[in-house]
Amino acid sequence: MFEVLTGFARDDFGWLVAAKYGNILNFFNPTLETWFYRPISQELYFWINYKIWGFSALCFHFTTIFFHFVSIYLVYLIVKKLINKQVALLTSALWGLNTIHYLSVLWVSGFTMSGAVLFNLLAFYLYIQNKKAISVVFFFFALLSNESAYLFPFIMGGVYTKFITKRFLFKLINFV
Repeated sequence: MFEVLTGFARDDFGWLVAAKYGNILNFFNPTLETWFYRPISQELYFWINYKIWGFSALCFHFTTIFFHFVSIYLVYLIVKKLINKQVALLTSALWGLNTIHYLSVLWVSGFTMSGAVLFNLLAFYLYIQNKKAISVVFFFFALLSNESAYLFPFIMGGVYTKFITKRFLFKLINFV
């Protein structure tokens, strides 16, 4: 956890320069010569953090960690809705402490992955709350954060089939 005290890493500096001198309207221009087209998790994320914190690496790290905690909470809410509170506590704790998240949480530029996960989790939570239109908006934000977010509909379809359809069939059988 001492990585939050180490400052910025090598590729953070390019995004910091873009944040300082960039124009927010240009962030969503796909013709700009950038490394990736990830306008929300790279340009916009760095721009907002720079406007709030300046060049404080510690604050950038804490922002990323904060969003990781929001994701943990979303995992808890989703599992609680689909299964129960006890399983949700265990699942969210294991998910949050899993070392696979180490790089995306403690490396500032790693927000591309944790940002996509955050938006996908939010989209899924809204979807199971029957707020499907807003769910699509957050899925789009996930796609603008990292291209791997395209897997979300497949994962959601699997979970939907596993949990929601079974509940419906169980209620239908009990009704009949």
